Amino acid sequence: MHGVATARLLGSKSLYIPRLAGVFCAFGMCNSDLRHDHVRSWLQDLDSRTTCSTEILEGAFREMHEAAGKLLAREGFEGDKAVLQRAYDLRYFGQQWTVAVECSSTDPTAIRAAFEKVFERLFGYVQTAGSIEVVNLRLAAIGKLDALKVAPVPSTVSDPLPHSRRRVWIGRETGFADIPIYDGTKLTPRQQMVGPAVVEEATTTIFIGLGDRLTITDAGNYHVRLAHAEEVA
Repeated sequence: MHGVATARLLGSKSLYIPRLAGVFCAFGMCNSDLRHDHVRSWLQDLDSRTTCSTEILEGAFREMHEAAGKLLAREGFEGDKAVLQRAYDLRYFGQQWTVAVECSSTDPTAIRAAFEKVFERLFGYVQTAGSIEVVNLRLAAIGKLDALKVAPVPSTVSDPLPHSRRRVWIGRETGFADIPIYDGTKLTPRQQMVGPAVVEEATTTIFIGLGDRLTITDAGNYHVRLAHAEEVA
């Protein structure tokens, strides 16, 4: 509702408004990949051949893979829709906090290299001969959702038609004015309108001021180019 007025006060030249601005967080949550994080405590020296060999780590991850795969399958994710990502919580001995390191390998040498790369990026140094403790084994079980499809852009663009007119406060200089009211659900990509006007959506209302130009983007969202940066009451 107040996006355009706020942008004008800030001196912005344009404003981008998602069509689903009022429920954007919920929309993102409902269309994000499903994820379960499996964690197994380990607390072993990475260099110990009796507790952190490739064979032992592979066996532990194999058990986690089996449980995670069954869970994803029950939820309808199989084949390329089911993705399993390995990671470790690691630290140098004597340190309190761990560093999460994504690494598909169970080779201790590869795990050390992955840890040192992340550690150096975070803290600027590594202990090349330091002992590393594996605190947790992690497995992210991800169920991939289909990507959202963007509606095709129409080959021809018609002028948008308001469904009604209404008296609306425009600003101090103009006061109230009888302006067009548009139904946002009927607006299509590349349509344009010049304000003042109101667009009504199910989850938000957009007001554009005198001389502002609103364009429906190819993705169906709103791009407003502001006419000038005058003060809006």
